[in-house]
Amino acid sequence: PRWAAYKAALEAAVAGTADVETLAKTNIEVLSDMQSVVKAIEAESKVATGTVWGVVVNLAGRQRMFSQKLTKELYFVSLGKDAETHRAALKQTSTMFERTLKGLQGGDAEVGLPPTTDGKAREQLGTVAKVWGEFSAIVGKVVAGTPLAPEDLRKASELNVQLLGEADKAVTIFQDLASGK
Repeated sequence: PRWAAYKAALEAAVAGTADVETLAKTNIEVLSDMQSVVKAIEAESKVATGTVWGVVVNLAGRQRMFSQKLTKELYFVSLGKDAETHRAALKQTSTMFERTLKGLQGGDAEVGLPPTTDGKAREQLGTVAKVWGEFSAIVGKVVAGTPLAPEDLRKASELNVQLLGEADKAVTIFQDLASGK
């Protein structure tokens, strides 16, 4: 049922008759359902391979999704579309992005992440952290309830693209390490 409502909203958006309110409400539920599926696949991968690379690559890849989700939530709040729900989601996503980044860098036993020891991967995670620092300052304003100025929205859009690109580079490095390249 959740997917059907979200699919209809997506199809309307593609047709040029987007109902932003429906997209705003249904996307979070669908993402939550998909995260449950990914966790099940990740657990099976760990059992099948005996390694944590599935966890590392999944969580590094999830950072890309979080970069997009953060920007979407930021814009929904700025547009006043179910603002308080999206403000809370923005805070939660920001916290998860930060925790995952720190876990990728230094390890996080609770989620099964070993610390990153590869120099190239550590350097790339440092680059991600630098961009995240700038982006999270804007996110923090929105979470605190401060309306964003137009220049903040432009900067958030620019940083979104940069954060996505740098996170993608980190995923590629981790995939190469996992495959022995």
